Amino acid sequence: MPAPVRTSARSRGFTLVEMVLVISLLGLIAALVMVLASRPLAGYAELQRRAELTHIAQSVMHTMARDIRSALPNSLRISGNALELIRASGAYRYRAQHSDQAGSDILDFTQADSSFQVLGAASLPAGSRLVILHTGQSGADAYAGDSVITPATTALTVAGGGAESLVTLSAPQQFPFASPRQRVYVIDTPVSYLCDTATGQLTRYQAYALLAAQPTSAAVAPLATAARALTASKVTACSFSYSPGTPARSALVTLAITVSDGTERVRLLEQVHVNNGI
Repeated sequence: MPAPVRTSARSRGFTLVEMVLVISLLGLIAALVMVLASRPLAGYAELQRRAELTHIAQSVMHTMARDIRSALPNSLRISGNALELIRASGAYRYRAQHSDQAGSDILDFTQADSSFQVLGAASLPAGSRLVILHTGQSGADAYAGDSVITPATTALTVAGGGAESLVTLSAPQQFPFASPRQRVYVIDTPVSYLCDTATGQLTRYQAYALLAAQPTSAAVAPLATAARALTASKVTACSFSYSPGTPARSALVTLAITVSDGTERVRLLEQVHVNNGI
């Protein structure tokens, strides 16, 4: 009869108590690792959100500042969270005195005139209009359609180039006031920015008709049918202010935009100088 096989203590399996202890220790270690790893991950996520918000705010400021710097002098107006301006695509000096050369054509302010010369090679894109001495006051308000601006129905053509260009109007016009700097502006479209904190959107509008009263609602004309583009989302606060210029200094626009995402919030403030050389 064979002898019984003896089992040593080392060949025994784990007891239930030992398995429970090992599992508990592994769980504790895993929990500690998760706690230690979650903090850097959460910090990285917050950093990413903050960077995105900063990018949104900076993009808004860049877009608005670009439009403001190209504004027709004295055309910027603000009503609450709505900002409007008339965008100028160019400016030229018109001829105010005859030269010794034959064929010089001045801009006559004493009667309706249909042609005049400007210095340099002028560019008049289709749909452009001319403005001279827009002050925003009664009788010199381009928004109101005063004679400081050519009608939308008046076609403009340009000939020549080099030292001087000849500008011709399809219908004669008498501009009421001469510019102290002999400056005529070429404008193309009004531009509006509306900030709606209820929807968190800042929207840009263009290519609509000029109105004497500033449009402030996207639901009615002219903004309801205007070309629009979403400038920014996640906007929770907007503030626009305008300080008119003087002969000694340019006008100043102050823009404040706040964008938020969860607990993260970024607020940018920028001041933009506005050309007021009329």
